[in-house]
Amino acid sequence: MTYFSELFAGNPSTDLNSAFGESVTYTPDGGAGVTRTVRIQRNGLQTDYDSDGKGYIRTARVIILRDGTTGVASPAIGDAITFDSLNWNVTAIEEQDGASTVITVSRFETVEKSKQNHRR
Repeated sequence: MTYFSELFAGNPSTDLNSAFGESVTYTPDGGAGVTRTVRIQRNGLQTDYDSDGKGYIRTARVIILRDGTTGVASPAIGDAITFDSLNWNVTAIEEQDGASTVITVSRFETVEKSKQNHRR
């Protein structure tokens, strides 16, 4: 048996999170935070300026298991997740299968401006 087949012999979603995941705090809207291991897709973090130009909205994708023991049984828009010491909000549920959910998280970052009103 190869290392790859040994690594992913059980549930592939659970095994992928164990091998490539990182620890985050997931807080359901109005609930208590729990520590979970998830996969975060930071490649291609999207940045869009908000409508008044005072900052920008950064988004990322998170893959979380769909169970109450090692994941979150029912991820929902309005929940919060903390990683990289930053707070993010769940803004979309992209897809769900039997084992995992792909969610979009976002956060607002203020843009500092100089006295001449230029972005830094």
